[in-house]
Amino acid sequence: MRFHYRNQARLACLLLAAARAWANDSTIPLRNAQFSLSVPVMAAGDDHILYVAYRSSNVLKSSNRLEVAAYEVASRKEISHVSITVPQVRGPRVSNGLYLSTDGKILAYAELHSPYLLVIISTANLAEIRRSTVLPFADEDHLRNFFGFDQDGNLCFASNRRSGLRFLRISSATLKVVSETNTGGPRQSEPFPIVWSPDAKVTWIFPSSGVDAWEQYTENGQATGQELRHRGSTASGAIANGPSHLLALFGQFAKGEVEDYVDHNVSELALTCAPHLYGNSKDTAYAGALCTTQRDALPEAGGDRVLSSEFLLIRSPGPQVVWRQQMSWVGLSEGAGFDDWSQSGAPLIYRSGQTIWVVAPTKSASLAVYEVSLPK
Repeated sequence: MRFHYRNQARLACLLLAAARAWANDSTIPLRNAQFSLSVPVMAAGDDHILYVAYRSSNVLKSSNRLEVAAYEVASRKEISHVSITVPQVRGPRVSNGLYLSTDGKILAYAELHSPYLLVIISTANLAEIRRSTVLPFADEDHLRNFFGFDQDGNLCFASNRRSGLRFLRISSATLKVVSETNTGGPRQSEPFPIVWSPDAKVTWIFPSSGVDAWEQYTENGQATGQELRHRGSTASGAIANGPSHLLALFGQFAKGEVEDYVDHNVSELALTCAPHLYGNSKDTAYAGALCTTQRDALPEAGGDRVLSSEFLLIRSPGPQVVWRQQMSWVGLSEGAGFDDWSQSGAPLIYRSGQTIWVVAPTKSASLAVYEVSLPK
């Protein structure tokens, strides 16, 4: 058994070295970008076009322009760029996402706290089609999140209330609410993000009742019996990949695990770092995590700063790390509400055949584009 394990480990190292060797990277500068005030959000479609949206600001740190650009992923060349007038804000501004419709014809961009903003944009010329500055949220809605388009073309939103998780679907054609459901009690333990699969109509909840498990419920609050129990490490996030598939991360300091749950079956990958979700992917076989490998605890050196972090491209089911890259966390916070007004500069993970592009915001207000050729 020990010999077999060592050979498996050597093979995994060879595959990882091959994936690392086959990765090429370059950068895309973003015009008028200031990541201390606005972090870009991204989407990509089957036509190999990358869409990017972010606010630009003047010297007084005031912003009333949304920059939207399209690039050819392979060449990194800008195809088009527009500047859209939006409600004015001062200082940092958190975005809740940019998503591409299933047919690739429209983009949806959202900011889910006052002043609200929901903009529908044509991919043909990046022209604004319609917008709303009045969205159905109240002070009791925490952990507000935008999940993009469902299979019917509706825009999907969720929030956490004392009465349970709240799920909204808004028509992309009229920007009117078409459905609202509530779990009627089960709610997410903050600050864990909401884990929701709009097409499967299920959510995974990490409860505050002391149960060390991710539990699945329907949108109406019915327990499905699907649950992932774990003991020993701190939960740090999860991704729902369909009706009964959950990828969950656990870890603290320099030790962690990735657990892949598929319909009551669990496989685990041990890590020598603490992983945190850091990546957006439409391909449910791939996810991204930023893994902390070292912390600085010396007060004279800055306290609890992260000294070393690495991006992991994770394939599931498995799970397996297929590529890694040294990367620093990029993010933004606005106001006092950390649960609603925070944004991670999560990379976009885009797959085409045996190639994956990882597009990540950097500290220099540009995008780093990594082209990873997967081993066959």
